Amino acid sequence: MIEEDAVTWGPWRIRDGSTTAVDPELLPAWDYKVELEFESSVALDLARTLTSAGVDGSSLALVIVADCPAANVRLAASTAIDPLSGSAVARLTVPAGVLAESVRLTRNVVLANGPADGPAGVARRAGSVLATSERSIVALEGNGGRFPTEAVDFRAVGRPESPWTIVTTFDSIDESFVGSVRLLVNTEHPVGRLTLAADQPAGLDAVMRADIVRRLLLDLSAREVDLSVEWPEESVGDVIAGMCDLYLGMSMETAIKTLRADPAHFEDLLASSLDPFRTVWVK
Repeated sequence: MIEEDAVTWGPWRIRDGSTTAVDPELLPAWDYKVELEFESSVALDLARTLTSAGVDGSSLALVIVADCPAANVRLAASTAIDPLSGSAVARLTVPAGVLAESVRLTRNVVLANGPADGPAGVARRAGSVLATSERSIVALEGNGGRFPTEAVDFRAVGRPESPWTIVTTFDSIDESFVGSVRLLVNTEHPVGRLTLAADQPAGLDAVMRADIVRRLLLDLSAREVDLSVEWPEESVGDVIAGMCDLYLGMSMETAIKTLRADPAHFEDLLASSLDPFRTVWVK
């Protein structure tokens, strides 16, 4: 390992297209529809690196890692460390719709390539970690949209070519909503592309919201779930129950019972409560 005080870690910088935050704890204007770029640097004392780890700067790389437990995602990027200065800057670009809730950032100095043999105690395997920074946690609590979303070419993955769809992977509605529910937006559908634009047409968000509520309740109505209990905060049950209360003015239990018993009446309630088309045609 490289001696701790032979490594100087630079600050984290995060860019979202309009903002650069240094050592951020919160991205106040984060929007799931915007990609994020994470950047950091390292500077090594090459003489002490050679002394403590037995390697020189020509075989080292800086790796930055972003972990998002809520979305079950880990991403990484690497760059070679300059063998003369002992420094490097790495950047990791995360596509829109990948992250949720928070992201954990770490930096590692790793052995990019090592000798086939060497003295005992000297790292030889490529990828061996020689130094690790403290972890930084960035809360994604912005005032933009936070529904977990992914932009996908539906034709390429064999899906019907609708503008969007909902994909669920939860077995229990106690599971994390952002970790088990995804809104897929079709990048090859003209309406799908409009939903990803910064300046959506008036009314499109209302139409999409009504369809998302419908699809989520249809999913739950096909399952055997206990609808009379309370669920953990930010779980599937908690989030969908909140949608029912906010948009339909009823409990999730009542909404699903209505959907099962009289689908046509449920559609009337949905159209009456959310009124998605008013903003499309009525000025």
